[in-house]
Amino acid sequence: MARPNKITPKKQKAFLNNLSETGSVKKACEAIKISRNSFYNFRKKNKKFTEQWEEAEKRGVDALIEEARRRAHDGVDEPVYYKGDRIDTIRKYSDVLLMFLIKAKRPEYRESYQMSVDGNITIKIQKFTDGSKTPKQ
Repeated sequence: MARPNKITPKKQKAFLNNLSETGSVKKACEAIKISRNSFYNFRKKNKKFTEQWEEAEKRGVDALIEEARRRAHDGVDEPVYYKGDRIDTIRKYSDVLLMFLIKAKRPEYRESYQMSVDGNITIKIQKFTDGSKTPKQ
């Protein structure tokens, strides 16, 4: 007997909402208690759901960009402690996030590299299977 589809329209909607809010497939799956494999398999079989998934991911990235903009431009209040007591707050801004946002919109601020090669090139790729930095012989 065929196993019933546990990814109902209601679960699909909940997954997509969670994905747009968190930007994380893992968190979206955990929120509705269905495995990532189940959703990835469902995605492979359902074009409309794939399109909705991609749109939800874009919204998730948009939310991350807005958060980066807020931290870079508006800053974040951080507590200041003295001898274990909170005495004040200080507003901190992120120059790194600001630079990323600028580079995203202004190509002239991006690093650019140019490489040219004359002759033959040999590339050797080694797989490290045990997490070490030494290839297996």
